Amino acid sequence: MRHFPLLTVLVVLTSISIGCSSPTKVDWDKLLGGDDKDSELTDTDSGNSGDEGNTGNSGDSGNTGDTGNSGNSGDTGNSGNTGNTGDTGNTGDSGDTGNTGDTGNTGNTGNSGDTGNTGDSGNTGNSGDSGTTISDIQQGNIADKTAITVNKAMIISPAKKHAGNPITWTFFVGTGTAGDYSGVMVFKKVEGDTFPYAEGDWIKIKGAAGSYKANYDHYQIQNAAQEVGPNEITKLSDTAGTPPAAITVSADDLMNKSKHAKYRGSLVKIENVKIKTAPDSFGTFVLENDLYVSAYLNNKDDYSTYAVGTEFTSITGMFDVYYDVPIVHPKTIENLVKK
Repeated sequence: MRHFPLLTVLVVLTSISIGCSSPTKVDWDKLLGGDDKDSELTDTDSGNSGDEGNTGNSGDSGNTGDTGNSGNSGDTGNSGNTGNTGDTGNTGDSGDTGNTGDTGNTGNTGNSGDTGNTGDSGNTGNSGDSGTTISDIQQGNIADKTAITVNKAMIISPAKKHAGNPITWTFFVGTGTAGDYSGVMVFKKVEGDTFPYAEGDWIKIKGAAGSYKANYDHYQIQNAAQEVGPNEITKLSDTAGTPPAAITVSADDLMNKSKHAKYRGSLVKIENVKIKTAPDSFGTFVLENDLYVSAYLNNKDDYSTYAVGTEFTSITGMFDVYYDVPIVHPKTIENLVKK
C-alpha cells in the first residue's frame, strides 16, 4: 500500500476549501498517483459530469425493470398452458378406459353361462334313459336298419337255436307288462353253444331295428347286416321277473292285418280252433281260418300226432308275422290244449 505524507493531504484539503469563481476539476487518479489512462481529464464529455447522471442511466437498470419482463416469465404462467397439460386431464379420457368397464359387458359373457344350459344336453343323456321303445319298433316308427338301443327289456320266451358257425339264438323280449305293442323278436343276436339267459331276465340290447324283408309286415331287432354279429346283449342286475300272462284274442283278429302291430311279439291265447292242414316236416300246421301254428320254439316231433280235424280248447304262443303270414309259436307242447 502507498503512504502519502500528511502535509500533502492537508494541502489538498486546503485547496478544496478555498473558494473560487469556477471550480477546477481534480484529477484524483493523478493526484493519488493513479494511471492517466483512466483519467477523467481525458474524457471529452467535459461538464458532462451529469453523465454521472448517466449513472442514473443505470436507472436503465430500471430497465432491469425489463427484468419485470421476467414478469413475462409470467408467460411462464403460460406454463399455465402447462395447465393445458390439464388437457392431460383429457387423459382423463383415459377414464374412457373406464368404458373398459363396458368390458363388464364381457360379463354378458356370463351369458355363456347359458352354455351351461348345454347341460340340458345332459337331457340327451336322459334320452339315453328312454332309449328306443319296443312300441316304436312295432309301430314302424324306426327307419329300417336304424341303430337302436333298448335299455331294458324282459326275455319272455325260450330261445330258438340256429345251427352254423357260430351257433346263434333267436328269442322274444317284452316290456314286462301285457298290452299292445309290448313285445318284439330278437333275431340271431346271441352267439354260443348254449343260451345264457332265462325267461324273466332283464337285458339291454344294442343292434338295428327294422323289417326282416322289405315291405313285409314283420319287425324285429337284429344285427345291422341281418346276419351274425358281435354279442350286443347285456344282462342287467335287476331281479328276474315273471313274464306277463297271455292276451286272449280271437283267431280272426290275428288274421286282421290292421291289428298285427298290436300283437306282434306278444304272448297271445286263441280258443276253440281246429286243424285244417296237417303238420309239415317242420311241424307247422294251419287252422281252419288260415292262421299258422309252428314248432319254432319247441320240438317238432311233438306235433306228429296232430291230424286234420284235431280240435283245441286253446293254443297259446308268441304271435308274429313271417313273409306276411300270421303265425303263433307255442312256447312248449303244453301250450296246445286239445279237446
